[in-house]
Amino acid sequence: MKTIFTTGQVAKICKVAPRTVSKWFDSGRLRGYRIPGSQDRRIPREHLIRFLKEHGMPLGELEDEAMGKLLLVGVESGVRGQLMDLMPPGDYKTEAASSGFEAGIRAESLHPDCVVIDFGMGRHEASLIATNLRKNNDYADAVLVALLSDDDTASGLDRTPFNETFRKPFDTALLAERVRTLVGRKKQLAWENSLCSGFYEGALLIGGTPRSGDRPIPEKGRGCLKIGTRCRDSAPRFLSLASDRHWIGDRNSTNAVVKKILRVL
Repeated sequence: MKTIFTTGQVAKICKVAPRTVSKWFDSGRLRGYRIPGSQDRRIPREHLIRFLKEHGMPLGELEDEAMGKLLLVGVESGVRGQLMDLMPPGDYKTEAASSGFEAGIRAESLHPDCVVIDFGMGRHEASLIATNLRKNNDYADAVLVALLSDDDTASGLDRTPFNETFRKPFDTALLAERVRTLVGRKKQLAWENSLCSGFYEGALLIGGTPRSGDRPIPEKGRGCLKIGTRCRDSAPRFLSLASDRHWIGDRNSTNAVVKKILRVL
């Protein structure tokens, strides 16, 4: 999956001239960053999708990946129907499976962001489905939700594979809201990780004017990635990471700092 786009690639998706994309970027309407030492612009997938949705533009080749994907395994027909009504078809693609075998086939074609497994299909089979999904690298980060009966909760069920559990009877609207939250969080984390890869050797610079106490800004045009956005406060300021690797340290510590900064956007 492509996570970062050039202005030319965005222009093809939007069916406009590259110069138009550059204007969107420079005006701050389309967020992204510049490559250190050049004027080349880069637009992260998440910002591009958000821009297209906000302006009512077709997602084109991004449509399938932009949608949340939900797989319901063994879920009762009544609950399944309510969930499908509560998950907007424009934002979520929902499929259902009635057995472990069918769930494997559906998962391979759908690549779900979230799998809801109803233990009413049998505790052994439901647990096996969850375990197999966690063992498969393709679904290792998928959100797993278990729907449990009183018997399941009372018998020492291993909840380790699951991100969330719901005990019957439950509010289907609450389940739908929780699925949306967990899937949104998963997509946000994937976006942050893709951005961190680009920030590793450079500095991060966000909007506004430097204040006293901010780290020195690297020499203009060198080791500096500029994000086309501002902090939420009324007096936006520069937030920077040193561009030199000796200060940055290892990749994990850099990612942690970048993620903290991203949360102010």
